[in-house]
Amino acid sequence: MRFLRYSLPLALALSLIGLANPGDVAAQPSLRVGGGISSPNGDMGDLLESGYHGRAMGQLGIPVFPVSLRAEGAFHRFNAVTGGGTMSQRNGALSAVLSLGGLGIGPYFFGGIGKYRQDFSSEFALGDAVTESGIHAGFGVEAGI
Repeated sequence: MRFLRYSLPLALALSLIGLANPGDVAAQPSLRVGGGISSPNGDMGDLLESGYHGRAMGQLGIPVFPVSLRAEGAFHRFNAVTGGGTMSQRNGALSAVLSLGGLGIGPYFFGGIGKYRQDFSSEFALGDAVTESGIHAGFGVEAGI
């Protein structure tokens, strides 16, 4: 029974790696940047106006290997609805990315660790700066052009 408990997750992980098509995996380094409008909702939407954000991501793979390394960072800034002041958020994350290949469209899984920081200006009396560590995971689809 012990063998079965450990062999099933291992077989699943190996079969996912086996689905990847190493010939299609992009091993070239990539840099992506983005930005736009951030719109708080819920309780944060009552305290903050819409703001802006910017982000950057770099990814590096190894030829003929379906796993690559991704580093990313983001910055968000919001103004208070009343009383002046600002709130900003900064985060950085390091992830492993498993690409499953595909013809033009390639699904991938990712997961890793990150640091997340929230700062308030002195006019915005919500508290002191807070920095937390966290883990993340997800699924995505990449379309080649």
